Amino acid sequence: MKEPRLTVSALLLGPLLGLGLAAGCSGNAPTVTQTSATPGTQTSWAGSVTPEVRVRLAAPQRDGKAQVSVAGAWVLADLEGAQLAVGSGLSGELLLSTTRATLAGRSLPRDGAVLTPQTNGDLRIGKRRYPGVLRIARSVGGEQGAFVVMDLETYVAGVVPGEIPAKFHREAQRTQAILARTYALSSVPADAQGAPIVVSDSGGQDQEYHGIPTVAAHQRIARDATETTRGLVLLDGATPLRAWYHSTCGGRTASAASVFGVPDRVALSGVRCDWCTSSKYFRWNSRLVAKDVVRAAGLKGALEAFEVTSRDVGGRATRLRIRAGGKSRDVGAPVFRLRIGPSKMRSCQLDQIEVAGGELVIAGRGWGHGVGLCQIGANTLAGQSARAEDIVRTYYPGALVVKLW
Repeated sequence: MKEPRLTVSALLLGPLLGLGLAAGCSGNAPTVTQTSATPGTQTSWAGSVTPEVRVRLAAPQRDGKAQVSVAGAWVLADLEGAQLAVGSGLSGELLLSTTRATLAGRSLPRDGAVLTPQTNGDLRIGKRRYPGVLRIARSVGGEQGAFVVMDLETYVAGVVPGEIPAKFHREAQRTQAILARTYALSSVPADAQGAPIVVSDSGGQDQEYHGIPTVAAHQRIARDATETTRGLVLLDGATPLRAWYHSTCGGRTASAASVFGVPDRVALSGVRCDWCTSSKYFRWNSRLVAKDVVRAAGLKGALEAFEVTSRDVGGRATRLRIRAGGKSRDVGAPVFRLRIGPSKMRSCQLDQIEVAGGELVIAGRGWGHGVGLCQIGANTLAGQSARAEDIVRTYYPGALVVKLW
């Protein structure tokens, strides 16, 4: 799961799920009612179909272009559904600009277009194969963007193999599927009224989405995890929880309030974890080049001192003070970690710090921001016969596991 995830969006489940989550929901859809986490209240939803997900492809957005191919028959239409072209076999470049996009040399309508392969899974963009259709449309900011459109369950099956090793136990895979589904739903803007969910395929604030796995065994594992948890979502009160997760917590998960600055929630307050000691990142050491540390702190000159000025209740650094060139600067520890590189400073659980010989030498525990699920811990629990539903309740205390469709 790429970092950072520094914002939280609420989801109005009443309007969204009351409308069946997508166009075409029948009026007699099954209703699920659960007592919410707020005493004395209940929440009800009706849904028979899964929501539509539009996955924004980061590479075309960044580079302004991408290689697109379809193995078999295809249809190109405008956003209203009017047919623009048909064919069999397509290979060409998608070019995005601020005014108009082109695909394989064909100028597309100013508002955008949709490329639909006749056979699901025939679509390739770059080196990856995707289910669903390719949608070229303007983003909220007015820029042309490339999106792969599919239903949420199909999206989840593409997230699981990108976020958790295929060798992990089945219940850990199922846990990941529940969280991937929940995290996607939690990203819906608060004013959404049945609108599709828009996420990114990698980086930024979203999950790693790799499309259709190239290894058949990985496809089967991800499909099983998704199908056996279909519609299961983790709720905090009446809304899907922002279900952060990470690799290794190092003995205790962190509070989302201390890491991301969001309102404190019991489900994201942090818990003790005795199940990730097998991780190779449970304890780690790192040597950082002093000039990189100084640059990450926004200072100049030689590094003189590096200290933790505040920690959360679990012992993770929350604030750092860095001194260089005769000046000091206070920096949020999670922010500094991302600036210096999360693979260099694997967590904010810092046990030893020393400035020596032009380097910052640090020792710590865990890998990741530490909020929510500890994936190594989850895998250990899965190996001890814990069910996915129990694993998520362990790491998100007080949250509800509810089947929405």
